[in-house]
Amino acid sequence: MHNNIHTEQRRLKPRGKLANEETEINHLDNAILMVTRNFRSRTDTTGYQSLATSWTDLSPIISEILTLPSVSLATQYLLRVTGDFHDHLSVLPATAAELESYLTRVDEVWTELFQRATDGLSMTDRVRVANVLRDGRDRADAVGVRKVVGEEGVVPVYERALKAAVGVDG
Repeated sequence: MHNNIHTEQRRLKPRGKLANEETEINHLDNAILMVTRNFRSRTDTTGYQSLATSWTDLSPIISEILTLPSVSLATQYLLRVTGDFHDHLSVLPATAAELESYLTRVDEVWTELFQRATDGLSMTDRVRVANVLRDGRDRADAVGVRKVVGEEGVVPVYERALKAAVGVDG
């Protein structure tokens, strides 16, 4: 009987591609938790003191999210991290150039994800993303950034991603 339990447990362990995805998800969860802790500790010397230090941790997380094979899962993680980034940009000091650079990168990431998605995202997910991006646009506006330099020239914050999300201007 004891061997059967171990055999059953071995069968339940993820293998191959699933194991790699599970490991990646655990890594993302831990990295996001670290960012959350550092943000909450911003009032003491152990937490983030600037948006640049926060971005140093967020940027690799965002890049890793883009490698997830499931667009739906990547969307959920990117929604979370984008919301966290918006919280950070509202309270952590940053230069205008840093803000524009980070906002442009988030816009590019969302645009890239939507290009991968084709039919993979529900309208509900697209609306959720659009709402988070509009919130970010409002928060960027509150700290003095209304437009960024993009491939098309000077454009409103998150314009490309909002167009990709819902097919219209944000």
